[in-house]
Amino acid sequence: AIPGVGPVLELLTQLGKGLDKTGDLMDKLSDAVPQSESFNPATLKAQKARLKDQLGDLDGRILLVIDDIDRLTFDQIAAVFQLVKATCDFPNVMYLLVYQHSTVVTALDERTAGQGQQYLDKIVQMPLSVPEPSPKALVSMFGNRLERILGKKRTEALFFQSDSFRRLIREGVSRYLTNPRTVKRLAASLSFSFSAFDVGDGDYDVEIEDLLGLETLRLYEFDLWQAIPFHKNLLTGGSPDIQARRRSKKLISGIRPSAVGKDHDERTVEAESLLKKV
Repeated sequence: AIPGVGPVLELLTQLGKGLDKTGDLMDKLSDAVPQSESFNPATLKAQKARLKDQLGDLDGRILLVIDDIDRLTFDQIAAVFQLVKATCDFPNVMYLLVYQHSTVVTALDERTAGQGQQYLDKIVQMPLSVPEPSPKALVSMFGNRLERILGKKRTEALFFQSDSFRRLIREGVSRYLTNPRTVKRLAASLSFSFSAFDVGDGDYDVEIEDLLGLETLRLYEFDLWQAIPFHKNLLTGGSPDIQARRRSKKLISGIRPSAVGKDHDERTVEAESLLKKV
């Protein structure tokens, strides 16, 4: 197939499934593309012109949604926008591109000598920004997800009656809930983990706070979570209130020697806080 046309036809064909007119049109266009071992710019231009004519005859419009672009590699991100740029003049075709702006600009910077934003401005005609949720909104979202796992009564009791649980959320877990994706990821992990300790009638053979803290560590501080079984003596015994912070620092400094002194960054503070609560 001619380079550059095949991917467009394939995408539009998939999009047109279920729409008889569009599906028939894409089948005919796919059959019309000649097989060639060599790239012929003139032929490619002719095929694109024919495709534009056929799309212009459609009664409605095609909306092509490309989500999670920022989760691709930088090379793939650049390839997506190159494809959109090459096909954005097709009639009756609209693109909805969903992505983290800063990630995409950084990826495009590598391909455009630091001109990623300018390149993006030439492609995206109407940028719409979704406001970032506040920390309070993210905790509320997490509470709703937790309610689906533990039930409304148990969850409300934890949030409104347990001081230790509220401290764990406020000073530990909430620091890792930076966007809706992190909330969903932690909730999905907890749903699976709690099912392993479910003894029926809404009871669990595990301390809820412990499991929540450890699962948060496992997801977002994996090296520390992995080290816990090998440092039991360091993490247990003595006065928990007085020595918790000292133990947390000692464990982190043992696993991450660079995470002390000048390199005592925000991530280290977050890990210390969560370990202390656990």
